[in-house]
Amino acid sequence: MAHNVNWPLAVASVGLPILGGWTSGLFTRQALATYYKNLKKPSWTPPPIAFPIAWTTLYATMGYASFRVLARLTGYLPLTTALTTAPMLAYFGQLVLNFSWTPLFFVKRRPDLAMIDITLLNLGILYTAHEFVKVDRLAGKLLIPYWLWVSFAGTLNFWIWRNNQPVDKKLY
Repeated sequence: MAHNVNWPLAVASVGLPILGGWTSGLFTRQALATYYKNLKKPSWTPPPIAFPIAWTTLYATMGYASFRVLARLTGYLPLTTALTTAPMLAYFGQLVLNFSWTPLFFVKRRPDLAMIDITLLNLGILYTAHEFVKVDRLAGKLLIPYWLWVSFAGTLNFWIWRNNQPVDKKLY
C-alpha cells in the first residue's frame, strides 16, 4: 500500500473526520465559557486543552484507519462500491454519532441524550473496528485508542449527567 499511495483518497479520508470534528467543535466555543464551565465535574476531568489535542489526534488516526480500509477495498472494488461496504457504512455511522454528541451535550445541554448517543457511539466504534480488522488488521487496531477515549468520555458524560440539575427544566 505504501508504494502506490492514492494521495487524494488519503487526504480526504484523514480530512473528513478532522473537518467534521472541527465543525462540530464550533458549537462548543460559547458553551465552554458558560454552560460547561459552570457544570459540576469530577476531579478527574482533563484540563480543557486536552480535548482538542486528543480529538485531533484521534480523528487523524481514525481517518488513516479508514484510508487503509478503503485502499484495500479499492484494490478490487470501484470507490463508490467500496464506500458502501459494511466496514465503511459502520465507519460513517459511528462518525454521525460522534459528530452528534457535541450539539446534544453543549448546544441542547442534554447530557442525558448525549449519554445515549455516546453509548451507541461506543458500540459503533467496536463494530467498526471488528469490520475494519476483516479488511486490514492494523486499521482495526488503530481504533482502540479512540474507543478507550470515548469510553472515558462516556464515563465523564455519565458523571456530569448524574451530578447536575437540568439547565432548563422545560426540556425534561
